[in-house]
Parts: sequence; C-alpha cells; structure tokens
Amino acid sequence: MYSCKNKTEVITKTVENGKTEAVRVDQKQMKNANDLENFTAAKFTIKGMTCEIGCAKSIEKKLAKMDGMYKAKVDFEMELATVEFDTKKISTEDLISTVKSVSDSYSTQDVIIIK
Repeated sequence: MYSCKNKTEVITKTVENGKTEAVRVDQKQMKNANDLENFTAAKFTIKGMTCEIGCAKSIEKKLAKMDGMYKAKVDFEMELATVEFDTKKISTEDLISTVKSVSDSYSTQDVIIIK
C-alpha cells in the first residue's frame, strides 16, 4: 500500500510474539526492490541511560549514522530503541555493539525482530 501524499509505503510485519505491526517506510530510503526484501525492524531495551539529550539522543544519532539504517528512534523514558534497517548491512550484533560504542555503561536487552 502506498501513500501518495507522503510517498511512504506501509509494510506489515509479524513480530515474534505473533502480533502484526504496520511500519511506514519512506520510498526515498529504499534504493531498489531488494531493499524491501532485506528490510526489517527491531525494538530493544537500553539500560544505563541517565538523561534524554546526552544519552538517548547520542545513541539515536550513532544508530542513525549506521550504513543500512533507515530509521532510528530512542525513547529515554521507555528505555526503548526502535530501528528500521537493511539486514544485509546490519545485524542485531551490530546494533548492540553500536550502542556499547557510545558508552560501556549502556546495555541492551530483549532485541525483538519484526519480520
């Protein structure tokens, strides 16, 4: 399904717990048809953040700069990162190591892949 106004595509993915979730993908971010095939999203907990600007935003910026990352959002209060990425370029281990590269005081938990 496409939205003409925003030029986004809605992709429905099934989360490991059986729930389905609609994810909006900006067509500008999709380089070719294979990107849809390799597209996935993940959510994971980040422990150890002490502030929204210095911690959460720093992690969010670092994740967003990864090659193959379409979207990264870190919610400080929920201790939750939500990312959309190309699985050919980024693995869950890459996500974890990128968070740890910002500071050793951060730990990740409960990585849930949306398929």
